[in-house]
Amino acid sequence: MPVGAEASTPRRRLLRGAAATVLGAGLLPLAAACGSTGPSANGGKTSGSGPAKSGSASAAGGEPVAPASGNYSPPASSPQAALTAPFTAAAPALKGAVDASWKAASKYVISPDSSVVQAVGKVWPSPPLNSSTVHLLWDAKNLYVAEERVQTSQGLPATYQPAAPNNMYLGNSLGLFFANTDFGTASYTEDGHYTVWGGPTGNGGAPEIWLRAGDSNSNTEDDTYPTWPISIKTNSTGYVMTMAIPWSSLQAVPWTVGKGAALAFTLLATAAGPSGSPWGQIMLVGSGDVPNTWGVLTLQ
Repeated sequence: MPVGAEASTPRRRLLRGAAATVLGAGLLPLAAACGSTGPSANGGKTSGSGPAKSGSASAAGGEPVAPASGNYSPPASSPQAALTAPFTAAAPALKGAVDASWKAASKYVISPDSSVVQAVGKVWPSPPLNSSTVHLLWDAKNLYVAEERVQTSQGLPATYQPAAPNNMYLGNSLGLFFANTDFGTASYTEDGHYTVWGGPTGNGGAPEIWLRAGDSNSNTEDDTYPTWPISIKTNSTGYVMTMAIPWSSLQAVPWTVGKGAALAFTLLATAAGPSGSPWGQIMLVGSGDVPNTWGVLTLQ
């Protein structure tokens, strides 16, 4: 199925008060503790203006340029919260490996020892994860993501699959949080609030993407499982995951994709042992579903 096409799985709505799976001695995932059974994403909403549009001008190298103003106005942030993704003229390889086609990508290390995590992020409670190195690139169609995951011995083999696909964050996964509106506080049910989860063992045990979106019309979330490109290769210490996220699916609140565009953004790595325990998560910048605690991703 081509990039941007979505699976035919029926849309499901999760009410704001829905209970999340309880871990261990009554602990909830960080995202659930912040008022959600998990972060949000877009499930093919029809309220936007359709596919993302590139700017009217182009910078050297052919990348589209965003207009001077957009939907999201970045807040004053610490230097650690200023995140970037470089433009790529050619799509990188999406084969579960970080090769030369990813050379120009920005890199962010998510680990308990990361100076960025220690300054502006959160570790909770005890993830069996040494590090997750996330690589980011973009073009007019997609945000490209590669994750190099190194688990601790407690987290190997990295094959745990949660009982329900919309509990992907209870296993090994990477969540990318987006917001392109200025709603400030916890607003995971607002249009323009998304999370894209990628994991090695989704529904049926195969690599899967789980897309969640706020829906302000009904104060709920929409959940879908799009068939965007995702590939994972396991190794003796963890795995490498590559995937592409179509900008056209982040258009419930229309915005222009291009150089200089800014989004509220953060990354969340979750990790679990072979039976689901121990479990934990690390957010690079911020604390759960609260966009004004996240960083700012600028397309360069």
